[in-house]
Amino acid sequence: MRLIWSPESQRNLLGIREFIGAEASASRADEMIERIRAAARLLMTVPRAGRKVQPENSDNLRVMRARPFWIYYRISADAIEVAAVVHYRQQQSERW
Repeated sequence: MRLIWSPESQRNLLGIREFIGAEASASRADEMIERIRAAARLLMTVPRAGRKVQPENSDNLRVMRARPFWIYYRISADAIEVAAVVHYRQQQSERW
């Protein structure tokens, strides 16, 4: 099982790093990014650890918590694709 970070999720991680780095410190930002990445790596072992975003969701979009962020992802036969990483206060988007 491979872990793929979509362009959107990569932009999300950069934004998180920049925001936390400016508000707290670079080391705190790096710690948060590593927590998010560790949670995503767990999905390679337990892909259904997250829940479906909506039960009727046909494209298999799932979400997993990495406090205070949500990791949105899809499962395919050989990969986990991280679609987005958003703060819990942000609204869900239909674009993922």
